[in-house]
Amino acid sequence: MPHDNSFRDYIVEDVLGHIPGITSRAMFGGWGIYLDKIVVGIIAEGELYLKADKELVSKYKKLDLYPFTYSGQKGKKYEMSYMSVPIETLEDREKMEERVYESYEISKRAKKWYNTNMKLRRSEIFAIVLALATFLFGILIYPYLPERI
Repeated sequence: MPHDNSFRDYIVEDVLGHIPGITSRAMFGGWGIYLDKIVVGIIAEGELYLKADKELVSKYKKLDLYPFTYSGQKGKKYEMSYMSVPIETLEDREKMEERVYESYEISKRAKKWYNTNMKLRRSEIFAIVLALATFLFGILIYPYLPERI
């Protein structure tokens, strides 16, 4: 079933078109919204959601905004750190620009944290594999080797 691009076009061209570097890409039945190749929001089920951290999630929930949720296997609900954008904000260029740049900074911090803390260098992977191989050799093979003179 083809995408209905009208809402995406409205968001990317009309609402966010004044912000340099805004692009979009189809993903998972919706759209990813990017600022300078960093994801700042998503369009899903005809709504715009912008990236938020824990503090913004709680702040926006108090303002009756809601996070993007989806159902996984067996109907389990998952909540992502993307918050809805009210119509009043969509129609206010300054507020939208503020929210987009806020989301951009949050995404940059998250990406920097991930790159710093989660990716292993090749040397670290080699050391882990070598240590594991040595350990397995010691417990699985060494006891069965013939005794030395």
